[in-house]
Amino acid sequence: MDLGAFDCQDEDLNEFLKKDAFSYQKNGIAQTYVCQYSNQPVGFFSLCSDAIKLSDLEEIAEFGVDKTHQDYPAIKIARLATSASYKGRHIGMFMVKYVIGMALEFSKKIGCRFVTVDSMPNSVEFYQRLNFIKNLKDHSGKMESMRFDLIEPPTSSVASSP
Repeated sequence: MDLGAFDCQDEDLNEFLKKDAFSYQKNGIAQTYVCQYSNQPVGFFSLCSDAIKLSDLEEIAEFGVDKTHQDYPAIKIARLATSASYKGRHIGMFMVKYVIGMALEFSKKIGCRFVTVDSMPNSVEFYQRLNFIKNLKDHSGKMESMRFDLIEPPTSSVASSP
């Protein structure tokens, strides 16, 4: 598969896939998965381990107990992009649902409570449609820290079709 043909119209993401993803994988920083159609890359995502802190109010609301933990284990969507020529075909939604499925499988073997993402402001609504919520405690500058709860997902199912 020729990754050189991939273009999501975001130079940072294009460059990551073409120049950095392999070294991140080789050095144990992140694993990158490429979605393809007819042997052409149509999207990709990179995953890494993560841990998040919740505010006291979030912990009480989330778990119903007033006991705080330092960190909650998570799998982070470090990068996610869809080829510009395939935008509007729900490939991004498919990839996020696939990540949630992977995380659910991982959570049977290791501690993992959330899928996290630091979303660009223009992508927050996309993740909210997939039942991610904003973290009150963690704000990474212009990025919006968000999470999906693997144990108690919202009542609307992410498994439903787009």
